[in-house]
Amino acid sequence: WYQRRVRKAVVSTQSTGALTSGAMSSGRTKMIMDHSGNVPNHPDPCLMTCTGSTGKGATSWWGPFKAITHVDLSKCGFVDTPIITTSLGGTGYHDQVVGSSSIWSSSKVGFYIYIIGKAVTGHSPNSPDQFDQSTAKRHKWHINWVATGYTC
Repeated sequence: WYQRRVRKAVVSTQSTGALTSGAMSSGRTKMIMDHSGNVPNHPDPCLMTCTGSTGKGATSWWGPFKAITHVDLSKCGFVDTPIITTSLGGTGYHDQVVGSSSIWSSSKVGFYIYIIGKAVTGHSPNSPDQFDQSTAKRHKWHINWVATGYTC
C-alpha cells in the first residue's frame, strides 16, 4: 500500500501494475501514455487527478431524440486534454443507455456525453423505447467523472 496525494486529499491505493519506459509520475500517480497515445512530456509534479459530478438533478440535458450534456473541467487547470473516465448515475433507466461512457470533443476544459439510445435487454420491458432529455431530467441522470492530466 502507498499513499497518493491528489491536491490536498490523501488517497490510499494498492499498486499491482508495472510501468513501461518513459512513464511520467507524480508521487505514485503514473501516466504511461496521454490521451493521444503518446508518452507524456510534462514534468512529474504537474500530474493531477481532478474528479466531480454534474450533480443529481442539477445536470443540464438537451437534444431531440437523445440526451446531451457538457461537463466543465475548466476549474481543474489542465494544460492539455486529460484522460477521462465517466459513469452515469440516476434514479432509473440509466443502466440501459448507450453512450454514457463515450466521451465526445474532449479538451483541457471539458467534454460532451451523448446518450444516443437504449441498450436492448430483457431486464425492463416497460422502459421507454427512446431516451431523450426529458427522460434524463425526470430520472436525475448525472455524469460522475475522473480526469487525470497535467497542470504545467
